[in-house]
Amino acid sequence: MIDRVQRVIVEHRLFEGRRKLLLGVSGGADSVFLFHLLTRLAVGQGVSFVVGHVNHQLRGSDSSADEDFVRALAEQAGCPFLVEHVDTATRAGGDCSIEMAARLDRHEAFQAMLRRSGADALVLAHTQSDQAETVILQLCRGSGPDGFTGIAIERRIRGMTILRPLLSFSRDEIRDWLLHEELVWREDSSNDDDCFLRNRVRQEILPRLTDRVNDRAEAHIARAAGDLQAELDFLDQLAETELEQLMNPEGHLSARGLSEMHRALALRVLAKWLIRLSCPPALITAGHLQAIRILCASQQGSARLELGQGRVLERSYNTVFLQQPPAPIPGEQVLQVPAHQVFPDWGLEVVSTEGQGFDRNPAPGPGVYPACVQLSAERLAGRSICLRSWCPGDRFTPLGMQGSRKLQDIFTDFKVAEYRRSRVPVFVVGEEVVYLAGYRIDDAWRVESADHASVRIAVDYL
Repeated sequence: MIDRVQRVIVEHRLFEGRRKLLLGVSGGADSVFLFHLLTRLAVGQGVSFVVGHVNHQLRGSDSSADEDFVRALAEQAGCPFLVEHVDTATRAGGDCSIEMAARLDRHEAFQAMLRRSGADALVLAHTQSDQAETVILQLCRGSGPDGFTGIAIERRIRGMTILRPLLSFSRDEIRDWLLHEELVWREDSSNDDDCFLRNRVRQEILPRLTDRVNDRAEAHIARAAGDLQAELDFLDQLAETELEQLMNPEGHLSARGLSEMHRALALRVLAKWLIRLSCPPALITAGHLQAIRILCASQQGSARLELGQGRVLERSYNTVFLQQPPAPIPGEQVLQVPAHQVFPDWGLEVVSTEGQGFDRNPAPGPGVYPACVQLSAERLAGRSICLRSWCPGDRFTPLGMQGSRKLQDIFTDFKVAEYRRSRVPVFVVGEEVVYLAGYRIDDAWRVESADHASVRIAVDYL
């Protein structure tokens, strides 16, 4: 058994570059097995161990006895011992089950112990049996491919590096070895409580698969999870490369490029993209990823998908982007002339000056700032210029055209996504739209010639 663990450690380089490790020991058979094997290997590996125990205080005196048992193990081996006491019963409630609360408490407790000990990583005693149970649970919950891989031998979670060297060991063979070595462990009575879903899989589903389908079912399920993990690791490398090619500097994706990609690769690219944009993991579901892929292939000019928690995915022609709902813009704000004004709610600064004629230099491009325009001072005739968002029904006559057009149509012409339209500054005089900043000036407000008085408005980002 020691040789098997040694091979796993070497093959996966689990201890490479690490000098101190935190062993999570509950007192149960699996963690006691891990403790005895790794402490025997410690000298040959050049690492030291700190023993960490989380006391959930759920079983009264039994929880205290578990803590005392693990402390004694650590002292016998000469290992430092750390314990964190957590109130899991209080944390549970509402949508948070006891299982979920205990998992959250363990993560936080181990994070604290890693900081206190200065250990490089946390080592846990998840086994082949745990792996098979996890895969079955994930299949039944409708997980995507990542869920089918079960438990990884090395994974980064919430800033912690977690190592699991026992994923090729079954629960039965671990207990057989402990009995042979005449080593004792603690039994947790909650492991027999069938109100917990994992316990029902452990006590009813897996034994039935082993007895009625294949006596190696557990091992085969666990091995398939490991094989799938290796394949997904390779697919992830391809996805990283494709994401770099599809994503522009603003973090937007090419809808066409994504829709032409193989489904499996496209879903991985989308998942990585959402992670980069700090989208909460709870929103990166198989259903959402597939819905986004369908949205990318849509023939509509624009579409949107509500992901939840305020996140909205937008598709505007060939561009896909993730947006928070835009912050509300206050009502009309008066522009002083001449003046240099800052509008923090807009994220803009506006400089207005008085002069003559108009600037013949071409604008940098539709919707690009800095942008400037010259308005007829004669038509303004001392009235106020105001800045506001566009309103449904707003119309004007773009320079050089006859007849008015809705601003909504101008936005469509320039492929301005719906979520961005309220952030495009609209300059008005009275009820007249005189300038859609960065896009068009109203024809009636043009400066007739180089010797006519004008008001120059320059708009730029802060």
